[in-house]
Amino acid sequence: MDRSGLLTVEAVALQSALIDIERCVTHGDIRELKSSASSWVLPQLLSEQLVAISSSLIEFKPHHRLGKFLVLSGVDKSGKETHCFNQNSLPGVTSVFEHLRSKGFSVYPVRQPAYDTLLGGLVGAHLGRRAATLKLSGHIESKYAWLLWSLDRAQFNPKVDSWLASGPKNVVLAKRWTESHAVYQPEVGVEHERVMKFETNIVKQDFTIVLDVSPATALRRLKARMDRDDYERASLIERVRGRYLRLSAIYPFGDVCLVDASRPLGEVNRDVLALVDELL
Repeated sequence: MDRSGLLTVEAVALQSALIDIERCVTHGDIRELKSSASSWVLPQLLSEQLVAISSSLIEFKPHHRLGKFLVLSGVDKSGKETHCFNQNSLPGVTSVFEHLRSKGFSVYPVRQPAYDTLLGGLVGAHLGRRAATLKLSGHIESKYAWLLWSLDRAQFNPKVDSWLASGPKNVVLAKRWTESHAVYQPEVGVEHERVMKFETNIVKQDFTIVLDVSPATALRRLKARMDRDDYERASLIERVRGRYLRLSAIYPFGDVCLVDASRPLGEVNRDVLALVDELL
């Protein structure tokens, strides 16, 4: 902790740990993981979480699935947060979360990245966003930084699995999931196969609703944002959108449905809810 009470994480030390984690998870070697962790120069709390979450990925054995897993995805400012959870209580919008609960489903919500957690906070710090509890000193190379997103996701994996196994009226609703890595990371120089191999034991969704907007629309909506990051460049948004449009070929997990999210919000919301009813 520094004088402000923030947990300080050195990027060089974290990157070294991420290299060890990728090697050990990919090879399924939990003994090597624990041995490598003894040399990490990281805050104890973070080190313990990284070992626990990485170990759970190595040891993961999925339960029989009874419920359904639904993901809303798309480029930044396509409306994922609004349609998933309507966090700003916009009038005329019913979130998928509330809609499902009104239909008698038990819903487990997941936001990616989960900025309010330690691992999700590291993602935010890497992107240059202010974090309430930690700061990242230095910079992690992009060829390793993607692991922060994967580990943030992995922390939810056991709960997602158990929730889906608990009954046919249980639904996991996520804003982004592994498909986000499948479209973004190859466009910043990280091999698709490498990402998917690391996330082999991450539970995959049954349905993905892609909220599609043009790069011009996304950028217009982003103009008001003061904390834009490197993933919000026009050229990158355009390439990523192209991958979203062919997601079913890139990411063969569950059904993919496309919704034109450039239309008026209420119209898009009605179509999303109707689609959810059709899928579930």
